[in-house]
Amino acid sequence: EGCASILYRDAGKAKDAAEAMQITAPSLLRTKVIDTVVKEPVGGAHRDPKRAMASAAKALDAALKELDGMTPAELRRQRRERFYAIGREGI
Repeated sequence: EGCASILYRDAGKAKDAAEAMQITAPSLLRTKVIDTVVKEPVGGAHRDPKRAMASAAKALDAALKELDGMTPAELRRQRRERFYAIGREGI
């Protein structure tokens, strides 16, 4: 909203600002900044926090299982490669 206020002089255009800066979930997934998008329950997480937390826990568990068994050195190498690669493929 702050960015929208600066760019468009209208805090109501927060969605437009997020899309312009490519910080929407689909953009972050496409550029590999994030691994997955955790779906919210119908109506939003605030309406069904238990279901929202269950979805987040399931996604986190899956992510941790992928990393299980890796040495600290492997984890650091993978993290470094991932962050260095951000933006290389174009936005």
